[in-house]
Amino acid sequence: MHKAHDLQSWAFFMQRFLTPNPSNPAAHNSHEQQPSVYICVVNPVLTKITSGVRITVHPRFEENLSCASEESYVFSYHITMENQNNFPVKLLRRHWFIFDSQGIKREVEGAGVVGETPLIMPGEFFSYSSACDLRAPRGSMHGFYTMQRFGSEEILEIKVPLFNLEVPFSLS
Repeated sequence: MHKAHDLQSWAFFMQRFLTPNPSNPAAHNSHEQQPSVYICVVNPVLTKITSGVRITVHPRFEENLSCASEESYVFSYHITMENQNNFPVKLLRRHWFIFDSQGIKREVEGAGVVGETPLIMPGEFFSYSSACDLRAPRGSMHGFYTMQRFGSEEILEIKVPLFNLEVPFSLS
């Protein structure tokens, strides 16, 4: 677990997600006569607080893992769960609703996240990254986490805000 004021992981995240992609050949084609104009869809940082747990979501399109000709679009998302309560909470389950612009709807649920069911102490946070694939260049996700107030049987349903998954595009 991390203290909420620990900014080292945020610095890594900002460097990872805001650094231009050097592997994009269109961005580095030295013999190209007309420069391309890239339009970047800036996915906002989304936050929602439910039952004293703050959820922050940072989505990102993963160009290197996607293939438009095969209708495969991969998006990563980085989530931070911050416990603002005066008691610990334990993550038990996740439940996602995933939609794409072709009308495909999926539900995904299971124990914990990325193989973990962390106990988050008051004032601390837990962060993780995961990914989702879509058959279309646009979609969205939302859901909830099932958490337990540690030391009691009280169950909390912690909402994850709706976030868009959108492929950036270019104009030549």
